[in-house]
Amino acid sequence: MLLPSESLELPYPRALKEEDSPRLRDRFRTITQRSTESLRQVLRGLEAEKLVPSVELEIRHAPLTPTFKLYVINGSEVLHGLYNVVERPLVLDDGYQVRALDVLGLGATLTHHVRDGDPESAGSIFVDTMRTWYDSVWKWLSELPQ
Repeated sequence: MLLPSESLELPYPRALKEEDSPRLRDRFRTITQRSTESLRQVLRGLEAEKLVPSVELEIRHAPLTPTFKLYVINGSEVLHGLYNVVERPLVLDDGYQVRALDVLGLGATLTHHVRDGDPESAGSIFVDTMRTWYDSVWKWLSELPQ
């Protein structure tokens, strides 16, 4: 899994009032940590229940702002969805609301692309292009886990 570098100043979520920015950055880090730990637990549970033969999860960070979701499935399918930037209220754990620019990750429309038998088909080209992009970022830009 590729995530943005923790030291990177992201354009979103961005508080509209500068004094709210540190709290919003903390919220983003907390959500990321919760989500990755939840994913790790779910995947371990699938393996423990023998629903999948094995699970391996490696998380790296890259100095990129996420502009889309990308799921590569078994190397032959891709789910892809662009993020749209919106202004909206974000609620912090203590109930405080911050007006911010953000993206709607849960609301991103995903399109399904399949690598088929034709290497020149739109699906095959899209899957191969996205896999190549992901692999290049993983190899050349991502920070090794510590």
